[in-house]
Amino acid sequence: MDIDIALLRTITDKLLVRMLDMGITKVELTADYYWDIPPEALYDNYDEPQAFEMGQLSEDLTFVQEVADGTRPPVSYALVWVASLLKFVGEKVVE
Repeated sequence: MDIDIALLRTITDKLLVRMLDMGITKVELTADYYWDIPPEALYDNYDEPQAFEMGQLSEDLTFVQEVADGTRPPVSYALVWVASLLKFVGEKVVE
């Protein structure tokens, strides 16, 4: 199975346009730190994770803004920062 990047682009755009159509232009960042499981443990369904890392939404947002304004290069790892922000927004805005 493959992940189609064009599909991800299409669905992300549709979902964000829907929010804008609903009048949602911003979501308040009411939390900052979050637990994260390291990638090598996240997809290992045989062993329970033993280590957790701390992520920070405000830091992720800063990094994403820097990619958007060109002060940070658009590396693929920026998708990890975007993913944490999208997860927060998706859990915060429930229709």
